[in-house]
Amino acid sequence: MTIKTRNSAREYLEDLQDYIHEAVAAWKLYADRASQAYARAYQAQGNLLRAVKKELDEARKKEEETAIFMLSLVTVGVAGPVAGYLAGKVATQLEKEAADKFVEWAEDKAKEGAKEATEKVFKYLHPEQLSDGPFEPAGVSPVEFMASMLERVDERDYTLTRLVNRLKDSVTSPALAKYIAQTIVDTSFIQDTPPDVNKDLLAQRAELALWIAWAFPRDGSHWWTTSANKWEKGGIGTPTHEEEAFEPLYERLVAMGVPSSEIAFWHQNRLKKYLVGLWMEGFRKWASSPRAIDTVFRPPLPKDSGSSLQELRGAMTQRMEKRVVTGH
Repeated sequence: MTIKTRNSAREYLEDLQDYIHEAVAAWKLYADRASQAYARAYQAQGNLLRAVKKELDEARKKEEETAIFMLSLVTVGVAGPVAGYLAGKVATQLEKEAADKFVEWAEDKAKEGAKEATEKVFKYLHPEQLSDGPFEPAGVSPVEFMASMLERVDERDYTLTRLVNRLKDSVTSPALAKYIAQTIVDTSFIQDTPPDVNKDLLAQRAELALWIAWAFPRDGSHWWTTSANKWEKGGIGTPTHEEEAFEPLYERLVAMGVPSSEIAFWHQNRLKKYLVGLWMEGFRKWASSPRAIDTVFRPPLPKDSGSSLQELRGAMTQRMEKRVVTGH
């Protein structure tokens, strides 16, 4: 997007304000929809698990970190690395310092005495540069995950609005106003806004991602010792109470796109074979495979062009390996 040629400094700054408002509106719309979608997905998972296990609180807390990771994977996959930083993290001193540096540069530039901007000046509006990566630990619960995005978008809206209003009173050179406007418009916060996404579809895919997180290999020792699958292969055998209890989860997973052939648990007697419920070992294997990520991000869910499925699979693999080694 390029700033159009105008006759006055004020017109350039008013154009800048329009671009800022459009970007902020896009971020807020996405955050609103994703916030509702993620909360609904987390609640749906919790409701189903509570129907199976009464004493869930302690286990739920242990799963939160991985649940947050999977939500960040969905966020980055759909809306890109900028969204990955804006969501799910509390504000840091580094971010506040970046905001101060940016405002200081813009106000000095307005006096026509400032040097050309350095990369550090614009980290505030290139949020992805403020972290070690989009999947770093969030420090918030899944329900709070997108609320942090709204707060950070509001902070940038407030900072930019105040700045532009001050520049309207101090910048008189059209060339300088155009330079400042174009420099700000070229940042990732303005350019890389999230796509228009259906919140019901996002809620379904986020819930699937949470079930994948729940099924990661750390749970293997439990299902290996309690399941009839200890002796049987291919999801056929004598079911235990847990396979039967998780039959609603089997139905839910199939509705969300998980192949029935890979997660169905069957019991076969002399006369016939009939479906019992969820084959836990099969689901764990599927959740640990590249097919899981492909299913989460299959169309029509929009995917950020800068986040390849290979990168998302790699991030999930690293996370799984960490859980196997550390148990977290």
